[in-house]
Amino acid sequence: MSRALGKPLLDVFCMFVDRDDDTDAGVIMMHTQIKLLLKKSVHLETIIDDNRSYYRWPDPVCREFLETVFEYLALQTALNTYFVTLRPAIALFHVTIKSHMLLHCAIYSFGISPSMVWNYMGEDFMGRIKSLVLQNTAGTAWLKVNEKLVDQYCRGMNSFLVDDTFDTFRS
Repeated sequence: MSRALGKPLLDVFCMFVDRDDDTDAGVIMMHTQIKLLLKKSVHLETIIDDNRSYYRWPDPVCREFLETVFEYLALQTALNTYFVTLRPAIALFHVTIKSHMLLHCAIYSFGISPSMVWNYMGEDFMGRIKSLVLQNTAGTAWLKVNEKLVDQYCRGMNSFLVDDTFDTFRS
């Protein structure tokens, strides 16, 4: 049984947009991109549901999943660009760590089914970043918080990656 939200969201969007008689080319393009994005989301959900029983997906399924993720992320980027270039800009969403994690999930699908390993790592990351932001805001001018945060994040990732590298060579 699927608990996916893509199809209901697509249905509701189509119900309201099909009534839209806007003639603005930008709005028509944006509505088309949103509809395609929702269709890609439904397709990704379908691939996952149809292959849930596999520990490792067949290669053609992995390629289809990866290609659909690339198309999904391209549409997401296009929509982000559209809304950011409006005046005043509208920050409805932006490309986040979750988009990055989706791409990794698609790449890793060639080795193991995403439904076997999905663990909300993006949410874990957000918790860590919030903690890091809290540590860096006390006693720091607000204009310097980002610089300090990115510096500490990069140092932490470097330490993490270097430690992993040494562990790999020791094995």
